Amino acid sequence: MGLTTVRQADKFQQALGHAALLCLSALLLLLHSAPLSATLRCGGGIVDEGDNAAQVRRHCGPPDHVEHWQGQPPAVPGAVWFYDRGASRLLRVLRFRAQRLVRIDSDGYGFGAAPQGRDCRPGDPMPGWSAYRLLVRCGAPEARIVVGHVTVPPRSDGTRLRPWPGQRIVYRERWQYAFGPRTHTREITLDNAIVTSIRTQERGA
Repeated sequence: MGLTTVRQADKFQQALGHAALLCLSALLLLLHSAPLSATLRCGGGIVDEGDNAAQVRRHCGPPDHVEHWQGQPPAVPGAVWFYDRGASRLLRVLRFRAQRLVRIDSDGYGFGAAPQGRDCRPGDPMPGWSAYRLLVRCGAPEARIVVGHVTVPPRSDGTRLRPWPGQRIVYRERWQYAFGPRTHTREITLDNAIVTSIRTQERGA
């Protein structure tokens, strides 16, 4: 076999190697981006999206915390149940609309037992925290302001409901935390029991 033929064979093998790496990378990316199974295994059985609240309670027991709200058309009543199974297991977040389970999420690892007293600093709360994590870490807010159902992104005509294509209706509250006289108050906006934004207010506000 001549030198040219050897070099061609080496290039061919390198090309095959690169192609295999690309295929493997694409496969790993696909597996990583695939949605998690929309089921939750509890001691009493498996719950799935579409189950009603009574079925979930029967299989998983009472939740550790519930955030709920009423709704008038086009909004519907909603609730978020939180199951805290301890620091070694994920904090499970179950979303209900009109008493039906519509989504199963997680919010990091749980706590098992709430800390005694406030266990957070002004900069600790972050967008993406659940209402339960905020309550456990930072305690009850000094004020809990109900905004009600709004469309996001907001409608340009100022109308709160009747979403356009690409918009959705959420239930919004604003929680205010005071961290002492030398620290600015934080106003934390929660949409459907999840922190979406944090605003710093004036001292003493």
